[in-house]
Amino acid sequence: MMGAFGHPAVVAAVRRVREPEGAMAASRRIAIAALVGALLLPVRAPASAQTIRPRPEPLDCTAATAEFGQAATWFGVFAGRRKTTFDWIETTSVTACFRTEKDCFNWLYWMQTDWPDWTFRIGCAKGQIPNGDPKWWSQRLGG
Repeated sequence: MMGAFGHPAVVAAVRRVREPEGAMAASRRIAIAALVGALLLPVRAPASAQTIRPRPEPLDCTAATAEFGQAATWFGVFAGRRKTTFDWIETTSVTACFRTEKDCFNWLYWMQTDWPDWTFRIGCAKGQIPNGDPKWWSQRLGG
């Protein structure tokens, strides 16, 4: 006695489902090939901000001015706040030294990222520590 799945009509129906014909078969093969190709492509992680903009380590200002001279040292200042657990407010005020302008501005970028709530003192200057003097700020801002 033959089982139901061995009946010639059932076998023919299964074969038609498994083996589509014509344009439909071609489009399915293309879709499957595209899917397999996409899955086999190497996965590349998105670039992080750390690789785009490095986080430079500040230099000791006394050592930097002694080694490079005050006129060649970049000074950066930052003061800002951020909220912590339970919405507590944490405040920081930092003066840092760098060898290059790029390092100073990269450092400022990361300070603003880490302390985003209220930045109230920020700047980079070569040869002197940026301060609160309005003349100093207007000279740097083109005023």
